[in-house]
Parts: sequence; C-alpha cells; structure tokens
Amino acid sequence: MAGGKSIIIPTNTLVKLVITQRFIDNLTKALHYSLENFGGKVMLGFLDEINKELLKLLSFPAANPLNNFLENTEQKTYRNIILKKYPYIILYCVKQNSIIVFNIIHSNRSPKYRKETI
Repeated sequence: MAGGKSIIIPTNTLVKLVITQRFIDNLTKALHYSLENFGGKVMLGFLDEINKELLKLLSFPAANPLNNFLENTEQKTYRNIILKKYPYIILYCVKQNSIIVFNIIHSNRSPKYRKETI
C-alpha cells in the first residue's frame, strides 16, 4: 500500500477501518482550502459529511459504486464514495476483514490520477 503510515480505527464490528496517511494529508489540504475560500461553516459541513460517510462504511461497505478505473477481484474491491454536497470522491478498498480508505480527491481529477493514488 502506497502512502506510508495508516491509522486503524477500532470498531464494534469484526471489520477494521484503516485510514491511510495519504487520505489524512489530502483531507487536511481540502479542509484548509474549504476554510480559506468558503468559511468555517462550510468546512465543518464538509467534515461532517465525510465522517457520516465513513461511519456508514462499517455497516454497508458495498453500498457505494465500484471504481471503474481500478481492478476489482474477489479478494478486494475498490469503491468510491461520491460526496453529495461537495465535489470530492473518497476511494476505498473492501477486503475480507478490513476497509482501507486510500484517498480523498477532487471529483475533477483524471481517472489516471485515481489509479496513481492506490
């Protein structure tokens, strides 16, 4: 897995939620951009939506669409969370006992860039 360190978030389920450093770094950049350009209220709404979507993953990891630009197998599937109010996509992978959140990217980024983030 590219991107260095990761954080494993304990859950009440058998599934581990793993947050990569790349996700944290890009989320931090997106939050700073949101704060500087749109203000604190918008930034907090953005963060709230991300938190809600990540929590949903624990109950329904397959609820989001498959990523068409990354190879999916029986052992792992790559999926997208498309944020409704904000132009960002969260890329994650579902494995047997874990959900790995790889990145958050602006939805205008090219599919080639999405491949490079894994």
